[in-house]
Amino acid sequence: MKRFLLIYSLGLYAMFLLGTTIGSSREPKQIKVEVVETFMSKEQYEFCRDKLFKKYPHEVDKQEWRKCLHGND
Repeated sequence: MKRFLLIYSLGLYAMFLLGTTIGSSREPKQIKVEVVETFMSKEQYEFCRDKLFKKYPHEVDKQEWRKCLHGND
């Protein structure tokens, strides 16, 4: 029984190895990476920080902060 289980598990392992190597290609797949450019400059951030600074971060109005960063104020 032990010999049967050993042979059976080795057969399954061999089938797994064959299945993964047959389906894979030799060339690595190219990964598409998109770079997101930010339009926010350091000066804009500092302007908004000076304008909307509060003692605690949770006191800053998020909508007002976003509008200021994107120049919509």
